[in-house]
Amino acid sequence: MIGKKFGFITLIIDAAKGFLPVFFARILFNRQFADLDFSQSAQSAGYLIFMSLVMLAPVTGHCYSVFIKFKGGKGVAAALGVFLAVSPEAVLIALLIFAVILFTSKYVSLASIISAFFMPFLIFYALKNIYIFAASILIAGLIIYKHTPNIKRLINGTENRIKK
Repeated sequence: MIGKKFGFITLIIDAAKGFLPVFFARILFNRQFADLDFSQSAQSAGYLIFMSLVMLAPVTGHCYSVFIKFKGGKGVAAALGVFLAVSPEAVLIALLIFAVILFTSKYVSLASIISAFFMPFLIFYALKNIYIFAASILIAGLIIYKHTPNIKRLINGTENRIKK
């Protein structure tokens, strides 16, 4: 292990990798997800489909990086950045869920999996947007899928807990 300091720096960099594309795409188009009536306008639907792809790209790229032979991380920090750019309110609630699960179980992986599961519903509650909800479901599914070895270890009772 290289320590908490470098772990925190890595978290910030990975979250920025997810945050920046979504943030700048929103600025570029100067539109808000919740303000769009996607049922009325093909232009709004096109924008939302584009934004959904912008949301998916950094998380997928993090999990399956072309620079390391399509291997990579679990996508949690990159997704955190994406969701922070989409709905800081939903992220705050997800972080509370994460903290409660982590505090009670001492498993980072379990807290990550449960938070990822709830994130699409929090996003939908905050934005009421089916396109962004769908992208959020795909991101959450990818994160949970990448945690398959952790899930097996949780079931077997061999997953590592955080140290006090």
